[in-house]
Amino acid sequence: MSVTLSHIMRVHTAEVLAVAASRAWSVAVSASKDGSAAVWDLNRGVYVRSIWHGEGAESEVHLVTVNESTVGILG
Repeated sequence: MSVTLSHIMRVHTAEVLAVAASRAWSVAVSASKDGSAAVWDLNRGVYVRSIWHGEGAESEVHLVTVNESTVGILG
């Protein structure tokens, strides 16, 4: 197996804590200490939108998940 970097995806302002991806939906969701979860379009390699959990240390997003019908975010 060979892995090649095709896109650099940047949007978070703090450390990324988790990433989940769905091949069926061609999306990835990243969770960050900055209180956001970012949704990425994997077909185009672009940022779609952020979902904000809040601000400050207590708003860190630690877990994200993607299934066939939903995106889950846990602070």
